Amino acid sequence: MTIYFLHVDRMYLHEITRLINMADTRPVATWCRKNNVNIYKDSSGKFVMKADFELAYDWPLVTMLKSKHGDKWRTIYEAYLKDNLLEVLDFSNSKKKTSNYVAKGNISTKLFGESSK
Repeated sequence: MTIYFLHVDRMYLHEITRLINMADTRPVATWCRKNNVNIYKDSSGKFVMKADFELAYDWPLVTMLKSKHGDKWRTIYEAYLKDNLLEVLDFSNSKKKTSNYVAKGNISTKLFGESSK
């Protein structure tokens, strides 16, 4: 009989110090409490669940994307996570800009193209 143990990734407070630019674990614990990240303790020290920390760390970005892009925020957030910012730029510029300008001469037509009218 094979027994499989599933585990949730942990992050110890001393690992988080460099991520949030703190010199000591005491302000990290304060940051975790303010951001509703539960702190646990084992024989190696204090730790948090990695998924909880990452959600709290990215929460300002998530709320900004929700307010700016509405239902499309998840697609843009996934592009941020994959470090594919070009995809984010293409997505945000997907609205075609229209102009009411009508080219009147040969030079204008060459520069700006034919009118869509």
